[in-house]
Amino acid sequence: MKKFTLAHLMLVLGMGILAVNLVFNHFFDVPIAVNYFFRGGALVTMSFGFLSFRLVAVE
Repeated sequence: MKKFTLAHLMLVLGMGILAVNLVFNHFFDVPIAVNYFFRGGALVTMSFGFLSFRLVAVE
């Protein structure tokens, strides 16, 4: 099994941020700006994780 790299951590962290945002959005009336902030952060985290994952796979 391949070791758990920073890319894996960033992908999982991005999915976790997105899941927490969706749960909070379901139960509370979250402002749109906060939603965009969290979803943007999750998207950036996952994309950096995916890019570094691809770079590690190429090496």
